Amino acid sequence: YVRFELYREVDSKHWSHIGTDTRNHWRLIRRMAFAPTPTFIIVATFVFLYGSMRFWNATGTFYMRPLRDTMLPTVKASCVIGSADTNDMPGYLNQTVELAKGGSEIVLWSETLVLINNSQMLSDFWAKASNISTTYGIYLGVTYTQFLDDKLVQSKNMFTLFDPKGQVAFEYQKAHPVAMVETTVVAGPNKLPVADTEKYGRFGGAICFDLDFQNFIAQAGDQKVDILLQPSWTWASIGRLEATIQSFRAVEQGLTIFRCGSWAPSTIWDPYHQLFGYKENLGSGTFTAEIPLRRHVTTIYSTLGNLWAYICCAVAILSLVLVALPKRIVDHWFDTVEARVLGRSNGAGGQVPKSPSLSSDGAAVTHESV
Repeated sequence: YVRFELYREVDSKHWSHIGTDTRNHWRLIRRMAFAPTPTFIIVATFVFLYGSMRFWNATGTFYMRPLRDTMLPTVKASCVIGSADTNDMPGYLNQTVELAKGGSEIVLWSETLVLINNSQMLSDFWAKASNISTTYGIYLGVTYTQFLDDKLVQSKNMFTLFDPKGQVAFEYQKAHPVAMVETTVVAGPNKLPVADTEKYGRFGGAICFDLDFQNFIAQAGDQKVDILLQPSWTWASIGRLEATIQSFRAVEQGLTIFRCGSWAPSTIWDPYHQLFGYKENLGSGTFTAEIPLRRHVTTIYSTLGNLWAYICCAVAILSLVLVALPKRIVDHWFDTVEARVLGRSNGAGGQVPKSPSLSSDGAAVTHESV
């Protein structure tokens, strides 16, 4: 990488210190741009600084404000946890009443607690749930399996939310049944339901496995959901894994997740991944905690979506191509780019200006790079 200068009037070669310095400068930039350690340090530093400032500014810890000035109002919320195998509708309704009497303003059932065989049974069930929500002035989210035929084979996995006036705030059919588990469950529309409230902000709804689908849950960020209600049912230790993975949707979409899980953890996570409630159970019981009333937080991910992931994939593919190609080809590409950049910086039209020098008889001549 030594640049030579050939004199026009004398057949001699001369070292160009300027050219050598320039080439070394660009070689250093090239090495730094593709060196893994500096790249990792820069990205990690940005992530930690941005994340820390975002968290500190939101919670008031950066300026050490008094605790009373940083505390958010909360709402008491509870889960009724059970199983469709039991199908104890009267028992679950009684548990709901007891939780409402205890001061819970939001009561949510875990996934598919009761079985509904026909339209008359559904009407009676809705009437009872509506009466409880009206009597105690609560938001009540009930879950049930609604069969679609007399043979009780095909079904819908349903979640209906009643408001304090006894009206249906939204009715939602699970959009993503679990493969090889819910084989007879008919998938619902790929649309996340929302309901606006006066006291608690905007509610959204999703059932268990729905949160594994980014394109679906991104609707919560687009619609600025404040609290996402998530009935859930899992099996074995996968419940802990799913609860942990899905908790990051709160950070990703800038919302609070209220998860009621049967045979799985019931949790409350806020947009900054702070845990406000956690309880494991074995398919029965209740769970009560305070949900912080934090409004929706705009996040980079909810704004850009997967753009950053696509950029990372493109850079990774480009890096692999550069590694796989012969070094002489890669060097030729970089030399071409370098020549164009230096040409623009040294003169109009990309021409490198000729520099004067002295010939053997003392006359001034010009020379150019080769």
